[in-house]
Amino acid sequence: MGRYQNIVYLREKQWISGSPVMFNKGALLRDTSTGKNVLQLQFASVDIRTIRAVIVRIDCLDWTKKCVDALEHTFNDLSVKPGEVFGDREPIILNDENVRTFVFTVTNVIYEDETLNTEEYRLIGIKGPQDINSFGIYTEQFKKELMFSGFQTEGIVRPYISDGYWYCACGTMNPGTAGECIKCRVEKRKLAEISSEKYLDEKMREWQAQQKSERNKKNKMIAGLSGAFIICLAAGVLAVKIVIPNMHYAEAVKQMESGQYDAAIEGFSALGDFKDSPQQTVETIYRKALRIKENAESTEEYEEALSLLDSIKDRKACEDIIQKTKFDMAGFMLENAETVQDYLDAQDIYNSLADDMDCEEKLLECKYQIACLYSKTEDHAESARELFMELGEYRNSEKCLAELLAEHIELTDDYKQAYEYCENGSWDSALEILSEMDPNNESVKELSVKCYDLKYKAGLEYWSSKNYAEAFKEFNSIKDYKDSAEYLDKIKKIQEQQEAEKKAAAAESSVSLGELTSWLNGNWSGDGSYWKNVTFTKITDDSMMLDGTFTRESGRVGSAAKISKSSVQLVFNIDAFGFKDIIVVTKTGENSATVKFWSVTGEGIKGKADIIHLNR
Repeated sequence: MGRYQNIVYLREKQWISGSPVMFNKGALLRDTSTGKNVLQLQFASVDIRTIRAVIVRIDCLDWTKKCVDALEHTFNDLSVKPGEVFGDREPIILNDENVRTFVFTVTNVIYEDETLNTEEYRLIGIKGPQDINSFGIYTEQFKKELMFSGFQTEGIVRPYISDGYWYCACGTMNPGTAGECIKCRVEKRKLAEISSEKYLDEKMREWQAQQKSERNKKNKMIAGLSGAFIICLAAGVLAVKIVIPNMHYAEAVKQMESGQYDAAIEGFSALGDFKDSPQQTVETIYRKALRIKENAESTEEYEEALSLLDSIKDRKACEDIIQKTKFDMAGFMLENAETVQDYLDAQDIYNSLADDMDCEEKLLECKYQIACLYSKTEDHAESARELFMELGEYRNSEKCLAELLAEHIELTDDYKQAYEYCENGSWDSALEILSEMDPNNESVKELSVKCYDLKYKAGLEYWSSKNYAEAFKEFNSIKDYKDSAEYLDKIKKIQEQQEAEKKAAAAESSVSLGELTSWLNGNWSGDGSYWKNVTFTKITDDSMMLDGTFTRESGRVGSAAKISKSSVQLVFNIDAFGFKDIIVVTKTGENSATVKFWSVTGEGIKGKADIIHLNR
């Protein structure tokens, strides 16, 4: 056993428009002497200039597609011509043994003329070239056309031409903008023309017609010869037309039966229309496709088998085997899948076959595996939940769903309901649901804090608008959050003050005018000679009579009016003197009071007494 053990082959070619280089192939290896994983990569130049150095960033992903490492590698001291490969002799040591897939980004390319390309090109998968025999019956004709155009036919592949890129027959990948192959210089236009099956079919028919014409000419020449010569010539022609072709035909049949399919296809194709050679060519291609299918160990081999079958489906009924090959290829992909995309690719094939074949179980397995991979990543946990729910009782989907929801509370229906309540302003309802969940869960913590903060802000708005009752409700439900407790104390003091004012107002409004005039009724003695002896006599609730040394006339009767809970105003009209006396008596105690006195005419106040103190 050698020093390096293979872990994963990297067969998919990668490139992106504009990139001067493409990823051709590679392998992930285990170095048995160091225990380290080693990456071996081969890149190819698709630039017309000679490359001296290339810097590539390599993002290393584990099987969940999570980036666990990133490194940068420089390929130095190169002299890479257009179409040449490089890099496969430089092992790259990896730090993490869990790495299984890679993302390549070309960051710098230095050319021989000292120019520098610093554009970043993140490479993506592209289609690889097809085997030359995928041309089927047109394989030999294509080789002839290529030779007629002055190019070699050794080691060639079937050309592939698209808008973004194209493969030359020499196997070189070229950017779509290239008018000729950067390596062998064959024109893209010419290659597209001679690789067209329609073109090859026409040329093959022309060649067959030419062969037939030449045979007819030979027959006419033979007719003009002498009998003996004709007999000899006829024997030669017989050998050429029947004996030798029969020998070649028998050899081709033998090759087909022994599994030498490429040689048999070449032999039958060279025989043209001799006997059933066209049908035998188709049969040989069919058998070759079946053998490739039965022994396939890669997706590429299944694709090769499908390509061969597709090339003969118009001449042989093979739709069923095409369907079966696709089904088997999807099974191979499913069995060897490592990434979500691998399972999606298999799923696409099963979906395309679902109308004609029973693919339900396989589709469920694809969905299940995708859900399992999604459940390992934070970004796709919601997708995993949806897939497990769709899977229902398939395998252990219910258990996986329960474990997923236990790890991701934010995916549960209760959490989503709490989130909706929070967004709609029903914070108390949201907090009630969250209180039943794990308080240590980060999602629960974050949503709870969000509800607290929104309630706090609402409390501040109510406070600013002096809606203390609503502010109290909000702060009281989050009394331990920020300074809510301080606002509660402030609101309580304001509410206590408001309550006291309400009680005072209620007490004031509870004293009637009749009660005040009843209290005032009686004999009083005050300051000075004028108020030494006065008597207030209640006539009705709103009228009183006043007598005493102060009065200008005895038994004056005036109106009474309440101006506060402890003050009553008496107004006496003195018609004889043209005065109006206004007296305001304020209760200071049950048997004490103060008096303010004014004498007023129509022109205004004529006299104003100081405050008089009265005692009963």
